[in-house]
Amino acid sequence: MNKLETTLGSPLIWEDHWKIDLKELKIFTGLSILSQIIGDQIFDELETGLGDIHFLYKINPNINPELIQMQISSIQIYSESGVLDELVFRKEDLQIFLRTIFGTFQRPNWAKFIHPEFFGEDNKTFSNQSLVFQFENLFFILNRFENQRQVGKFFLRLKITKDNPFESLKETDGFHLVNDIQNRKYIAGTSKLAESISEKILTSVQKNLSSYIEEKTSYNLLFSSLEKTFLNDIEQICFHFSASFTENIQKLSKFEQVQVYKKIFLTFEDKSIADEILNEKLFEIETHKNIRVFLYTSRKNKFLNLSFGEIKKSISLENYLDKMQILNSILEKNLDFQDISVFLIHHITSEILAVIELIRNLKPVSLDMMFVKYAGKIPDAYLDSLFNINDENFFMAGLARHTTEDNKEYFSLAKYYSDLTVHEKFAQDLDSKKLKFFDAMKSISIYFFLLRLEKVIFEKKKILLIEDGGYLAPILNEYMISEKTIGEIYDENFISTKLDKSKKLKEILDEYLVGTVEHTRNGYDRLQKVKSNFDKFETTTFSIAISNEKVIEESKEVAHSILSAIESILHGQGKILSKRKIIILGAKGNIGSFLVNYLLGGRLHDTNLKLIEVDLKCTDGIAGFEFLHQIPNEEFLDLDLFIGVIGDSILKSELIKNLILNGKKRDLFFASGSTKTVEFTDLSEYIYKILDNPNILGENVSVEISKIQDPQSLMNQGTKVKIKSPKIEKNLYLLGDLSPINFLYYGVPTETMDKILSQLIQVSLGLVNQYKNSKLPTKGIYAVDKEIDEWGNLL
Repeated sequence: MNKLETTLGSPLIWEDHWKIDLKELKIFTGLSILSQIIGDQIFDELETGLGDIHFLYKINPNINPELIQMQISSIQIYSESGVLDELVFRKEDLQIFLRTIFGTFQRPNWAKFIHPEFFGEDNKTFSNQSLVFQFENLFFILNRFENQRQVGKFFLRLKITKDNPFESLKETDGFHLVNDIQNRKYIAGTSKLAESISEKILTSVQKNLSSYIEEKTSYNLLFSSLEKTFLNDIEQICFHFSASFTENIQKLSKFEQVQVYKKIFLTFEDKSIADEILNEKLFEIETHKNIRVFLYTSRKNKFLNLSFGEIKKSISLENYLDKMQILNSILEKNLDFQDISVFLIHHITSEILAVIELIRNLKPVSLDMMFVKYAGKIPDAYLDSLFNINDENFFMAGLARHTTEDNKEYFSLAKYYSDLTVHEKFAQDLDSKKLKFFDAMKSISIYFFLLRLEKVIFEKKKILLIEDGGYLAPILNEYMISEKTIGEIYDENFISTKLDKSKKLKEILDEYLVGTVEHTRNGYDRLQKVKSNFDKFETTTFSIAISNEKVIEESKEVAHSILSAIESILHGQGKILSKRKIIILGAKGNIGSFLVNYLLGGRLHDTNLKLIEVDLKCTDGIAGFEFLHQIPNEEFLDLDLFIGVIGDSILKSELIKNLILNGKKRDLFFASGSTKTVEFTDLSEYIYKILDNPNILGENVSVEISKIQDPQSLMNQGTKVKIKSPKIEKNLYLLGDLSPINFLYYGVPTETMDKILSQLIQVSLGLVNQYKNSKLPTKGIYAVDKEIDEWGNLL
């Protein structure tokens, strides 16, 4: 098929993709307003009238200028008494009927019968024609009459009846049934929508941006309109503009610019076009000379892309891998993940996209990806690349951040990864629990791991766990040590299973789990804690957490990233880092020690070199304090930037109250650099407490919550809490919503992560290779550069 008719008067033409030429499409404005006005008047007549409905509406040239150009001066509405009584309580239905009728003016194939001259037809051929619309048992008959008092002028008459005109008249008598109503769903207010989008895109173009995004929210007018069309499941629309488009669009008048987007919205109303878009076909519209837009869906038809000027190309995973030379070179080794299902828990970064591509090239049975994402927005390019993976054995899931009405943070299963239809019950249960990040991440990790484990058992394969943060391996060890059964664990996680429920999980994992690999120090510490608590360990676990590369090189870059992120946010708020009075929580740790060095080594001015260090290692004459309460009150109250890399919440409520009531600085900034996401738990809880009860030690306060937003990019950078009373005024800036601040931007640069992630995959391959050759060391925790080398060989 190389041609497909549409309701827009122009067909779709197939030339390696669908094309439609709408340069000559006549645009009408205000038709939905016209429908609204006439519908409201009909209802007024229904509510107040005692007989027939009969009124004349005079066309407003400011609302419907095109109808005035067509010399149509008014519309006469007529319906006998009682005909519309069944619509008394169905006002919206009547509005839909009227929008469909007047929307027909945008359809040349039908509109030509009513006003032939306007559509280039012979008036004599199409004289005295009527259009008939049937909605349920009602017939709406629309025709045009000459105005006897004004030569060359016309009026429209809309008659509403229950009498079928075709039972007494023939279609040859000038009555035409509009028999394809189902092929068009009209959007109310397309002109206003087009004006709004035109202004937003023009603003983006003037800022030299190449894209603009509209997201589905409760109050987004564009998406509430789309919900009534054939594209009702779209959750995001991405507008991409090429250099040629930005040049050409600015040559058009404002009216012509709006028409570009109006024509696009009209295509959304057409079923033939929508069907092709949802069939993941590329679709091209030419709206004006030199103005072309390419439409296509991505991410399982949830995202609609409008690419102006030229097709935006997705970045393939191979491109991400090519940028990481060390990681890429692993493919040259004679090792793979054949017969192994890989379960990977890690952050969503460009470097991890490279890892995903590498693992897929290493031939695993399957790859399950649990994405760690605390806050901020996932770049669309990442998701586009991931959704280009056409592999039923690749599954991905992650979390989305929400806040309750009283501003409490919680996390639920994100909808923008793999299809979660079969996991709806789990998603609803997780959402109802309103869990913090770490607990929610543990919950989804164990749930999807157990599902994959069952498949692995029935396929007689093996499974390998690689994670960043100790979300799952500590739990598995605790399950195994406590000798929990399959039945207990699967029931606890609301998973039905065909496995033998009486079997111990330990028996299953001893047979099917190759081992686990841990990336971070936090995860390593959690594993060591399990081993210490139980004096026992049940998995073979390799870790790069304390390797020389991680401890020294990566920690340096993490410290740089933390300070860069903090400084970027401060600059957006008109503040500078060098003047802050800073405290480092965890100052003697891997990251904290470098933060201290960089701050004192240049980031702070020589007039402001007082830096407070807190760490349990600050003993035996080492500078700093072991505990916060040891800091002199005057020094503590002078602080305004708190950086936490200690892996624990040590800033307790009493100290927080002291800062708010007596602190010398109006603006207080809090930033976490720890993946444990617990640095400022007590602070969060205290803010929730005063939101519920706005009183601090007897002082009544007002609490106002707002977003920290970058003034240029409008990026959300955290939350601002304003606490005010006659005696108090404090602004608490929760940078990155107290999630690891460096992940709000780029985390650690690729050049550093190339070495680190290569080490992670090398030790994983080494673990698998030793397993396959029955050379695994006894169960326990083995750290690279301490007990094993980077390939997992014992030192």
